[in-house]
Amino acid sequence: MVKDQQEAEKKKVQSQEIQQQLAIQTVAINQKRDDVMADLALVEPAVVDAQNGMYFYQYSLLHYYINLLMNIFKIDQIIIKSFKILLRNNLDK
Repeated sequence: MVKDQQEAEKKKVQSQEIQQQLAIQTVAINQKRDDVMADLALVEPAVVDAQNGMYFYQYSLLHYYINLLMNIFKIDQIIIKSFKILLRNNLDK
């Protein structure tokens, strides 16, 4: 019986040591979390600015390609009109 009591006390001491270590680790984890959140708060505006810049860049590129296509269509229209004139002149002869 004394042996069981000594073993129970030993397990109790081990449990208390583990709880102390867990408390120390929890404090360290919370400190690291606070540090990371502070770093994130500093970096977040830069990330938002970069996202907005990419959106503007993509919009500008899309606008450029649309204008390019519109100019190509204008060139195609001129070529088609030229062919029509040439064909009309050849048919009239």
